[in-house]
Amino acid sequence: MPDPAGMPYWPRALREHLAAQYCGLSATTFRQVVMPSVAPVQLTAGRIAWLREDLDAWLDRLKPSARAAVVDGTPADDNAAPTEPPHARNPIAAGLANLPPPRRKTRPNAPR
Repeated sequence: MPDPAGMPYWPRALREHLAAQYCGLSATTFRQVVMPSVAPVQLTAGRIAWLREDLDAWLDRLKPSARAAVVDGTPADDNAAPTEPPHARNPIAAGLANLPPPRRKTRPNAPR
């Protein structure tokens, strides 16, 4: 499989590892955050993929819109305190916030 960064284009249907790279996520984060939100398509028996346009739509939902900053013709107050946690509307941040803490590696009988 060629390096996706050097690909002249992305295929329309992306298998899991390419779909994760397309979204800029690790495979683990892709499974935890994207897979529950974006339905895959079945290419053949036992082979599933995600359509690029479905991933683009999911990514667009994450992108804050310039139009969302204006309510009733008045710009949003950038100095106002947020009313909800920053990860409340961001599925990636919400998924990452729910991950267990990393396990510490310890070596038995390590010299001090």
